[in-house]
Amino acid sequence: MRYLGIDYGTKRIGLALSDDAGLIAFAHKILPSKRDIYDQLARACVENKIKTIVVGAPSTDTRSDASFIKELGQFVSNLRMKTKLPVEEVNESFTSVEAVRPLNQKKILHAKQVKKEHIGNIDARAAAIILQRYLDSRKTRNK
Repeated sequence: MRYLGIDYGTKRIGLALSDDAGLIAFAHKILPSKRDIYDQLARACVENKIKTIVVGAPSTDTRSDASFIKELGQFVSNLRMKTKLPVEEVNESFTSVEAVRPLNQKKILHAKQVKKEHIGNIDARAAAIILQRYLDSRKTRNK
């Protein structure tokens, strides 16, 4: 069973795919957040034979921007309607920090500056971390 992981952003959406067994997540690509995003995501789900979508959501114990939480809720709702697939939400806390860490270790990034060519990579890597958290939680629930 294949899964699609999403790191939702107002400018970009990072995507990750699982392997066929649903065990390992891989960064896939980024899409700009545009009006046709639901068509693009639905097409990606069909092309990749996705059975479940996993979206990163802020933790309930953080002070996230209320307008972003509302926008994310609308995104998830529209995604469910467009794809007709189950959409799960997973805590996305610190996924961007985790996604940047390997780049910092390789000295690709300097301080808090992110080079433009790595921004999308970070979004897709964050989506992979979100998806891997979900896949790992399924393993522990099924034991």
